[in-house]
Amino acid sequence: MIDQTQREQRAIEASGRSGTERRRSRRFLCDGFAEVHLLARDTMFRGEICDLSLHGCFVATRARVHVETKNAIALRVALRNQTFSTEGIVANIRPGVGVGVEFQHPSAQIEKDFRALVADIENGTPVPLQH
Repeated sequence: MIDQTQREQRAIEASGRSGTERRRSRRFLCDGFAEVHLLARDTMFRGEICDLSLHGCFVATRARVHVETKNAIALRVALRNQTFSTEGIVANIRPGVGVGVEFQHPSAQIEKDFRALVADIENGTPVPLQH
């Protein structure tokens, strides 16, 4: 796992702060794991989730990913002792750093689950320990 300083640095790098802010919702630093399946290429990569919002996340990975923006993906997220699956598109690519993802939740229930997760992170709700 990465420490808080590394997470913050990756989030700053991922933000591409040199341009206009395009995000539709506030992002929160977090520590999670993602498995990203590139649907057009039938390939997959894994990485750490550095930040999360209602509309997307950044998946830090050093894997050499052959992907383009707007590629459709299936995403499996493990965060705060919960696992979610959803869909999305690649929003930006930072070679050697990671991939920005825009969620496109396939159902109202998945969107509701993500909203609850983001609210927990925003409110600083403690993570229940798994036994």
